[in-house]
Amino acid sequence: MIPEPLGPMSAEDRLAIDQRKELIEARARALAEAAVAARQPWTRRIGPRDAGRGVDDALFDAATTVAAYRERYKVTSDLPVGGSAKNDTQRADRQRALAAVRAVSAAETSESSAVDWLAILPL
Repeated sequence: MIPEPLGPMSAEDRLAIDQRKELIEARARALAEAAVAARQPWTRRIGPRDAGRGVDDALFDAATTVAAYRERYKVTSDLPVGGSAKNDTQRADRQRALAAVRAVSAAETSESSAVDWLAILPL
């Protein structure tokens, strides 16, 4: 979901990064779950309906990545990542979110592009 820092670092720095990563991912997952439960329009634009379990996992991973992007950049559009990016950092994050969505589309096993999120939302 987020780029991993590379290069040498102290064990303390690695621990701090890992903790922040866990918090960011938990927040993004909660945002995705809330969006799905609220049936936000952007969630219907990601992936197939009636897909297999592996695709379901990829669908939710993509929704989580998109939810994190939407929160960071205050996206309110019905489109998953909204309009164009305003700077290089946002452009890179936007491409990462779009890549997650495209990966699900590539794995699609159904003719429909709508998602029955409540059927795949983890309880």
